Amino acid sequence: MEKTQKKTVVIVGGGIAGALLAKTLQFDANVVLIDSKEYYEIPWSELRSKVEPKFAEKTLIKHTEYFTQGTLVIARATGITQTVVITDNGREMSYDYLVIATGHVGEEIKQGYLAQNHAKIVTKNMTVLMKGGKESSLASYKAGPAMAIVSLGRKNAVAQFPFMTISGRMAGMIKSKDLFVGMTRKVMGVDQ
Repeated sequence: MEKTQKKTVVIVGGGIAGALLAKTLQFDANVVLIDSKEYYEIPWSELRSKVEPKFAEKTLIKHTEYFTQGTLVIARATGITQTVVITDNGREMSYDYLVIATGHVGEEIKQGYLAQNHAKIVTKNMTVLMKGGKESSLASYKAGPAMAIVSLGRKNAVAQFPFMTISGRMAGMIKSKDLFVGMTRKVMGVDQ
């Protein structure tokens, strides 16, 4: 039986979505991850990391810790053609599929779980396409109700749900003590 050639997927951006996509697809495709940094940062923990250096150590994950079967290129993508991504150090990466997961620039703290959910759907869709599946069978993202939890220190918070808003200690009990850093590290496969 003839073995099919693995497709090449180039992912530009190693943030929330790009990192999870690279981690998940690395065994099903020839994955090239292009990122300007050697590590993935958990952005929603940024403020706490600024005041707790010990906590900050857990919020940086080297790409090589979770991305073991692909090609990591530490560079900026400076050009894209129909078949190639060009980096600032002159490398050219050919691709069958290209994912641009560069996020955004600014001080806004992302809602990372939404980006992770988007990445999971992109992973499913990429797998369908690489196996020759029909475009009509691709999944689409369905947004849930708007919710927000804003930390007001270690024990208090404000929580906004579609049906009510609560604040104080009760809302503080809903939020994760480590801002979901432990869960994110587990999802990325670095804390087993």
